[in-house]
Amino acid sequence: FAIPTRMIMQKYTVLGTYSATERLQFLATVPYVINDMYMRQLRRSAMGMDMTMDMQMDTVEGLGDMTLMGLYKLYMDNPDVPTKKLTFGIGLKPPTGKNDEETASGTLVHAMMQPGTGSWDPLFLVNYMHTFSPVVFQTNLLYHVTTEGDEGYEFGDKVSLDLIARYPLTNYVSPGIELNGLYAGQDTDHDGKYSRPDESLLDNPDNTGIISLAVSPSVQVKIPKTGGSVNLKFQKPIYQNVRGTQQVADWSAMASVVWAF
Repeated sequence: FAIPTRMIMQKYTVLGTYSATERLQFLATVPYVINDMYMRQLRRSAMGMDMTMDMQMDTVEGLGDMTLMGLYKLYMDNPDVPTKKLTFGIGLKPPTGKNDEETASGTLVHAMMQPGTGSWDPLFLVNYMHTFSPVVFQTNLLYHVTTEGDEGYEFGDKVSLDLIARYPLTNYVSPGIELNGLYAGQDTDHDGKYSRPDESLLDNPDNTGIISLAVSPSVQVKIPKTGGSVNLKFQKPIYQNVRGTQQVADWSAMASVVWAF
């Protein structure tokens, strides 16, 4: 029986936006993922003795599922420098990443370790921005409707809510704080290709689904006399409630470079 002891999941994403009009904007993201996992295997020998063995899975990496989205500003109180803005977005996540990576023994890698999902998923976004000078408040609500992948695995629907406050300390430095909520439903392995509940804690859909709350301090640094900025964020979960027995996140770190041409 195998139990995960440590996971390191990295994602590198290229994001591009294009403003077609003053109100309409298109967005595309292309991720590259690198997943590593350490396992502890429990075995019973022919003599009836219990033995443990620590091991590391082969790294799983590759192009992930990209997202395409259109964003429309439904309301702006001032077209030039809005202090109130309501944006609605609708998008699609096509299955550009592989979801049939196999181990050396020929079995499918854990569903959550696969670079892609094999499914076509709709996305819905609502964003509201309100400036109480000098503090800027934002609310993001994202609903990710998941569908069954081509290998029969269906991840649970996801809903995320972000409450963001940012204070421009100077013309170039803006610290911020976020409260991040996430709900993910239970997964379903329709064809049973990824499920091995008698052999692996991770390959049991009963151990999927989570409600979590996290706090994320951040800072944005603008590069003088350019259209560039650097964003750093550290996310620390303060509440995580899961179905069954799961491995949960200790922390997440995010860094991004944004450039407007």
